Amino acid sequence: MRPATSVCQARDGPVRSHASTGSTSAPASAHDVENLPLADNGLPFMAESLVTTEENIQTRRDALKGFLVTMIKCWTDAVADPEESARLAVEEYGADLGLQMDKEIRQAQEQNKLVSTAEPGPTA
Repeated sequence: MRPATSVCQARDGPVRSHASTGSTSAPASAHDVENLPLADNGLPFMAESLVTTEENIQTRRDALKGFLVTMIKCWTDAVADPEESARLAVEEYGADLGLQMDKEIRQAQEQNKLVSTAEPGPTA
């Protein structure tokens, strides 16, 4: 997985953003955008982290495992069909947020570049 934090160079100056959302939002706001992935330039930051306590690991292991397996399966589905993941965001889960389908599709495609690897997916 490539780190997703980047710096977008907009006309008004650099803006730190998530690589998949910063560059897809800029065309709508008339900014010229160039992504500078921090990891490609010696700063290996990860934008997403999962954090829990040792107590949760000991007492809620099955729930945590279920969460992780579900998260992996959801990302696997999203990578396999970015248009469907965009549709779900626009029409179901974010129906009241005023999302735009073309932007969500572009965002899903950019996210896929960050989360896709040559490693095999889960089998559980």
